[in-house]
Amino acid sequence: MNIKLPITLCLYIAAAGHHGHRTLYRSTLDHLDRQIPLGTLTKVAHIKARPNEVIIAEYIATDLRVRGFDRVEIAIAEWERGSSHFIQYLADQIKVSQWPEVWGNPFVWHWDDDTLLCPWRGTLEGIIARMTRWLSDSPDHLTFRFLRREDRNPLIEVGPAPDHGDWFYSQHVNWQAPMLRSEHYRLMLKVVEDNWDTAIQMHGEALWREVLSSFSRS
Repeated sequence: MNIKLPITLCLYIAAAGHHGHRTLYRSTLDHLDRQIPLGTLTKVAHIKARPNEVIIAEYIATDLRVRGFDRVEIAIAEWERGSSHFIQYLADQIKVSQWPEVWGNPFVWHWDDDTLLCPWRGTLEGIIARMTRWLSDSPDHLTFRFLRREDRNPLIEVGPAPDHGDWFYSQHVNWQAPMLRSEHYRLMLKVVEDNWDTAIQMHGEALWREVLSSFSRS
C-alpha cells in the first residue's frame, strides 16, 4: 500500500494536444509513475477545451479518473495559441488553487501535460524529498523548479535565450514542474485575480516571479 506524500500534483491539459498529439499526457504520467508512484500523490487535473473539443476532453477526464485522479474538471472556452491561451491558463490556475484537494496539502507540484523529468543528480524521489525539506525549513524559500540546463547567474535578468528561439525562462521561477507551498500557490493566484488587468499584460513566469518575490525576505 502506497504511503501518501503531502503533495498535490496539479496537471494542466489542453484538449487540443501538442502538434496533433492529444494523448501526450499519458506518456507524461507513465514516465513520472516509473520514478514516483502516482498512488503516493494527491492528483488533480484541469482540462482546457474549445467548444468543438468537448468529447475529447470528456474522454481525457474519464481516463484520468481511471488512473486515480482525485479531481478532474473541464473548462470550455475559445482560445488560440498566444495571449488568449495564457489568459485562459491563468484563469484555470486561479480556479484550481481554490480546490480543497490542493490547499489541503502542504505542497503543490504544478505540471504541464508535456513535461518529462530526467534528473541526473540522483533519483527524482530523493530530489523531491530535498525540495520539501527545504521548503519546510525556511519561510523565505518559496519554490523549487527544474531546469533544462545548468542555471545561469541569478543576478542577471534574462529574456529570450538566443539558443532557444522564443523560449523564455526566469532565474527565479518557471513552469517546468515547480513545487511550492500550497498556501503560497493560493495566495499568489489570489493576488493575480485581484490585479487581473495588470497581470494579463505580463509574461506568465515573470508574473509568478513578481508576486512570489513579495512573499519572501530573501
